[in-house]
Amino acid sequence: MHLLSMYGGDIVFHIYSNEEIQSLADFKGLKMRTSNTYKAFFDALGARTLNMPRREIFTAMECGAVDAYANLDSEVMSQGWFEVSKYKLVPGFFHPIIIVGVNMQKWQSLNAHQQEVLTARQGCISRPSFPRIWAEGTGRSATGSSPKRA
Repeated sequence: MHLLSMYGGDIVFHIYSNEEIQSLADFKGLKMRTSNTYKAFFDALGARTLNMPRREIFTAMECGAVDAYANLDSEVMSQGWFEVSKYKLVPGFFHPIIIVGVNMQKWQSLNAHQQEVLTARQGCISRPSFPRIWAEGTGRSATGSSPKRA
């Protein structure tokens, strides 16, 4: 693989919930949407985990099928999940590392100009200030204890 970019150390997953979480004991029995990436973590905390597609999070939170989920602020904002989430637990708990690469055979089949364009564009991978966007978009704090829905 030809590595174009690696980022994500400052991207963080937060827990969003309709139940206030003030201690580890509050996870016991909490119905939580998870993915395989962090399911074992929430199982160990005693949550009742449910693996479901991202596309079902809004409806599951809205109708009470789950009490909580974990995700990136960017997706919570873009998908409108903040509308069905009373609390955001901070600090975050998971920092993914995203690798952007090209299959080596494919990379070697590209001409020098194509390689140059891809190499130059890898630096364009950036993201806005999600805590600021969360606060502006929801009117809720993105730091401190779990803020209540306004």
